[in-house]
Amino acid sequence: MLPRYLSVTARLARRHGGRPRREATARVPTRSLEAIASENAAEGCVRETWGALFAAFQAERASDPALRRAFARIAGDEARHAALSWRLHRWALGRLGVEGRARVEAAREGAIAKLRAEIACEPPPALAEIAGVPRAHEAARLFDAMIAAVG
Repeated sequence: MLPRYLSVTARLARRHGGRPRREATARVPTRSLEAIASENAAEGCVRETWGALFAAFQAERASDPALRRAFARIAGDEARHAALSWRLHRWALGRLGVEGRARVEAAREGAIAKLRAEIACEPPPALAEIAGVPRAHEAARLFDAMIAAVG
């Protein structure tokens, strides 16, 4: 059973000409705490936090009311994911040694730099209008505020 927001986004994608598909996921072997913490720092702390902020922006700016409602739900879900990631981050850092903590923080800083470069692209005007995607200067401003707030 798909989470409700996935069925909503699939329906909205089809309505706007998309063809959503379900991706298979591979099993992941057991990893070290440092490996998990590094992935969490990049994907959870950086990308989930950005995802929450991005979706909240879209919930305010999308011209399509159905998209605004969907993005509002997604923003809340992403915010919960980000909060969990930050709790895990603090917990893991407290259990790693100095060198492990430094590598985890380096992974987070690397994710920040990579995402900053990714959001520098200007979205197509129709996407900014219909889906509320922030323009490059808006995304940069939001991103800088996010980094200032969470570190």
